[in-house]
Amino acid sequence: MHTFDSKAQARQALSKALQQLGSCAVCMAQSHLALQEQVSEVLKAWVDKKVGLYWPLGDEFDWQNTLELATYLLPKPEGEGMVFAPVVKDDILQPYQSWGGVHVPQKPAEVPDMILVPGLGFSPSKYRLGRGFGTYDAYLSQHPQVHKVGITLFPEMIQFPCDEHDIPMNEVLGPLGEDLCKDCQKIISLQEIG
Repeated sequence: MHTFDSKAQARQALSKALQQLGSCAVCMAQSHLALQEQVSEVLKAWVDKKVGLYWPLGDEFDWQNTLELATYLLPKPEGEGMVFAPVVKDDILQPYQSWGGVHVPQKPAEVPDMILVPGLGFSPSKYRLGRGFGTYDAYLSQHPQVHKVGITLFPEMIQFPCDEHDIPMNEVLGPLGEDLCKDCQKIISLQEIG
């Protein structure tokens, strides 16, 4: 397990490692398949509940083509933060420029029962290393009853300093490093990066 002195150092190292891992099509396909299976298993317990998802970025698990959910909730901006709103399959979503042009739901906000929370990495205590904006931490602190499932493509736990506002996950999903090729195992060791 790699230990970082700061979140900024951890973000920089993991962002670079995830970018490098993304260039290995075989390992990324295996990682996505492993996560698809894990997420599908977790969702079985939440079939009749409100499930919050996320807009996948390039270094995050892309659930869009793998999960069969008729209805789910997606984040949308509200004030300085975000809320979640329902989406039914084939809904028309509106682009929101300040969020990089992602399409957001237009329905009124609802609080999910469970949220898949993306992270660059997670600690053994299930704390999330996000992108540093604090949007998820702020939302989750307002809704402590929500079941939080962290999800990452980085296959190793990391240590980093946590802040008072950080919220631990209830569980964390991620691929196993031992399933990666030797080149990708070298990348996740962070020897050349961190």
